[in-house]
Amino acid sequence: MIARFQDKIEQSKKFWIVWRLDGGMPTVPQVSVQAAYTEAKRLAGLHIGKTFVVLEAVTAVTRLDPIQTINLKTSDDDEEDEFPF
Repeated sequence: MIARFQDKIEQSKKFWIVWRLDGGMPTVPQVSVQAAYTEAKRLAGLHIGKTFVVLEAVTAVTRLDPIQTINLKTSDDDEEDEFPF
């Protein structure tokens, strides 16, 4: 599960996850905000009364020698995002 997130960070440096408020750890990184939104709607349809949140990864920190920090946001992210919801 953690390896999926590490692979996504190394490949695209940007990803989103869908998390159920009263659920466990998310397991599938999404490649776009639209894909995450679609997945959140799909999961909400399967779980009546449960709330799913789309979260954007903005920073990743890895313990190496020294600790490595990766900024996942781009300069374009400073502008206001337009979400379909």
